[in-house]
Amino acid sequence: MAEERIIKVGKGDTPSTAALAYLKGLLTSGHLDGLMIPTAMGGGRTFMHVLVTDPEALADADPFAPVMPVNGGTSVSRLTKLEAPSGRIGVVLRPCEIAAAIELHKLLQVRLDDVVVIGVDCPGTISVQDHIDLFDAGRDPLSAVAEEPGLLREACMTCDWTRVQYHDMLLGTFGSEGKHVIVVSEDETLLGGLEKAPKGAIEARERTIEKIEGIREETTEAVEKEVDEHLKGPEGVARHFETCIVCHNCMDQCPVCYCNECFFESQTFRYEGDKMMLWARNRGSLDMPTDKAMFHLGRMAHMVATCIGCGMCSQACPVGINVGRAFKHVASKVQPVFDYKAGRSVDDPLPQATYLEDELEPR
Repeated sequence: MAEERIIKVGKGDTPSTAALAYLKGLLTSGHLDGLMIPTAMGGGRTFMHVLVTDPEALADADPFAPVMPVNGGTSVSRLTKLEAPSGRIGVVLRPCEIAAAIELHKLLQVRLDDVVVIGVDCPGTISVQDHIDLFDAGRDPLSAVAEEPGLLREACMTCDWTRVQYHDMLLGTFGSEGKHVIVVSEDETLLGGLEKAPKGAIEARERTIEKIEGIREETTEAVEKEVDEHLKGPEGVARHFETCIVCHNCMDQCPVCYCNECFFESQTFRYEGDKMMLWARNRGSLDMPTDKAMFHLGRMAHMVATCIGCGMCSQACPVGINVGRAFKHVASKVQPVFDYKAGRSVDDPLPQATYLEDELEPR
């Protein structure tokens, strides 16, 4: 049974510093041998996951930093795929990063049993450039997000993961007004001597979660209506991706696009000049680079059942295509056909690996 405890935020502290002090104690006591946690780069201009073993190195970390250059599920895969490190390693992840780790676990790319998943309440993230701009302007990015929700990436404004759905320990700040951090775990070694969380704090967190869920559902509904019209027919899809330069950045940053030998980077897509000239003569012209539609539609066919809607693809696009908007839209149509929600549970079988005789029958 999960226990709900509380870390009180002292005068002059923040939820981040209070949570860090507690995590530092887990490292110092040996309850954790390492910690993968968002840590400041460039003095705080951005944050990226860093694997920390020295408790003093946590001075530049922030579990609630509102920026995500790389989905943490990808980092967990890099840490555990070949062979998980010995010892007890905590990984601090946002809910969408946990969702990615769950899908990668089912795809045999992450060993969830070998890490301590520490989920955090996430109000959303802003783009890396926006985070840098706010920092350089002397503004606190986390406060800016609270004051101006419109700064959030679209993937965060339409996020399906307000609740931390899977964790070994949870660090909750929703509804706390900066006065405390709720810690939830079934593992007493991770809870230490923390006092029981008061009922009022738990209820306040639940109310805040429900409010955020309502706002995100309304935003999602509005975006879906817009996308339905925008992506209508082959012409709509072609228009959405017309400025694509086929750089593959979206694929490289997608946490659930994991193949070591990628079809789209194989010799199949390297053509002789005469073949391209033949196509150009037959059609009158040939787009360069080629295969834009094949790349995006092919990727959809390969991984839309496991898309968790984190928006890393959109953030990675150098020409500003909202790739994630299209992929999430298609995923929202495909996954329900199989009664599946990517990242929801480690126990849900992968649609692409499970055959049911009636799975495509009308429901």
